Amino acid sequence: MRAHLRQPSDTQLQAYLTDRSYQSFSYKDVGASKGVFPAHYQQHSNRFYLGEGPSCWQGAKDAIDQWQPFNNGWAKVFPVAAPIDEKAVVVVCFRILGVWWKNACRIVYVANTDHTYGFAYGTLPGHVGRGEEYFGVERDEDGKCWFVLKAFSQPDYWGARLFPWFLRWQQQRFVRAAAKSMRLSVETSS
Repeated sequence: MRAHLRQPSDTQLQAYLTDRSYQSFSYKDVGASKGVFPAHYQQHSNRFYLGEGPSCWQGAKDAIDQWQPFNNGWAKVFPVAAPIDEKAVVVVCFRILGVWWKNACRIVYVANTDHTYGFAYGTLPGHVGRGEEYFGVERDEDGKCWFVLKAFSQPDYWGARLFPWFLRWQQQRFVRAAAKSMRLSVETSS
């Protein structure tokens, strides 16, 4: 079952993770968040200023490694300390309207250059949506640091297909919460 009235236990999350770990992505355009998004998906691209300087850059990278975009009280990543490694599988849970929803994702790629750090994950079968999301930080030539969150998706669960506007609203709610979590994490690490 993908929905729970209470936050799923680690045992339930581990069982769900094990069940989904060997499944293929639930969409065709794997890796497309590196470039031009496919036209047949809902898309969003967001960039939030975090600060500047070497300590901000390191704090922002650490925040990505610690899954800080999900540290908002109504989202959870399992396993909690999941490594940011290509092909790693995680379960992302969201509490929406009092119900916890489990969604399995696999990391598609990791970006690690002098000016970019982050990862993209793609949805696995049973996810409420279908598509890919990138979480990263960028540093420009002036040393300014930015949190970047971009995604392309389509509703996959029948309820999300019936009310696609609600899924988009929840995605934008998550974007705002993720940016806030990243800012707080970077501020406290500096």
